[in-house]
Amino acid sequence: MLAVITIVFQAVMTLVLMAVVFLLFLKVLWNIYIPYFAWMRQARGGKGSTSTITLMTFTESGLVLIACVVSLVGGPHAWPLNPLGILLCGSALVLGSYLHMIIFVWVARKFLKARTEGPPPSERWR
Repeated sequence: MLAVITIVFQAVMTLVLMAVVFLLFLKVLWNIYIPYFAWMRQARGGKGSTSTITLMTFTESGLVLIACVVSLVGGPHAWPLNPLGILLCGSALVLGSYLHMIIFVWVARKFLKARTEGPPPSERWR
């Protein structure tokens, strides 16, 4: 009877782990999408667009920590679903998504600066 309970518990914890990892993956995809969304909104709205986008870094940190705890409690998992693998891979995904945002904003600002401060379009190709 104890073996059945252990197997069911590990199966449930594996499903919970997969759900948390899936939520983390969706949040990372959202982080990658944010700069493009802001760029499109700025292109449509011009300089009058005043709404902001709030980044919630505690959400990703919390999801990584929850996934680590669930993996630790849920029993032995193969890498990358063990706690160290989740911590390393999850942190790398989150940091990579924020690095993508920073690079995108830097390139977009350079592009907008060149577009607004450069010569008129008719003289750019001379």
